[in-house]
Amino acid sequence: MVLHIPHQSVSWAERYETQLLKTFCLCEVDLKCADHNTDSPRTVCVILGVMSAAGVKATVRFVTDDLFLGTTPSGHALALDTDKERSSAPSPVELLLVALGSCTATDVASILAKKRQQVTSYVVEVSGVRRDEHPRSFTSMKVHHIVTGTSISAKAVAQAIELSENKYCSVAATLRPTVEIQSSFEIIEEAAHQPQE
Repeated sequence: MVLHIPHQSVSWAERYETQLLKTFCLCEVDLKCADHNTDSPRTVCVILGVMSAAGVKATVRFVTDDLFLGTTPSGHALALDTDKERSSAPSPVELLLVALGSCTATDVASILAKKRQQVTSYVVEVSGVRRDEHPRSFTSMKVHHIVTGTSISAKAVAQAIELSENKYCSVAATLRPTVEIQSSFEIIEEAAHQPQE
């Protein structure tokens, strides 16, 4: 699959905003882009990653001025911005926090559903501490689970988090042992709805 971004007489930044974020044109074609005819003779082609038995492949393409377009192995595109002042899109380091939070959230939500917990809202907050010197890798991350619902079992939440941390979450497993991951949780009891008379 190839993503074609037509050239226009505008700056890269404008194309980045208008073309990359709003009007993707996804075409199922052979990965040989030269064999694909497009309306425009000048086209930027982003080859989307392909999943295979041998592994997964993501691509990252430079757009301009510390702006990049990343494409996941499943073909989803996202913008990345490494300019801290502009901050028009997440940075790669920020996405590490999101990856950990979403990975463990997926596990915990699924486990709590199987345990028939009445969860009405679930939020995961992830923060991290980085080294002062380069490379500024994370040394620790804190994962805080906020579970809201009716009659939520603290034991069930603790077990779900433990299973995610030690068995299921591949992002946590990838970050360890160089990153210390500390988890905590809180339960917010939601008042049961009273039947109207």
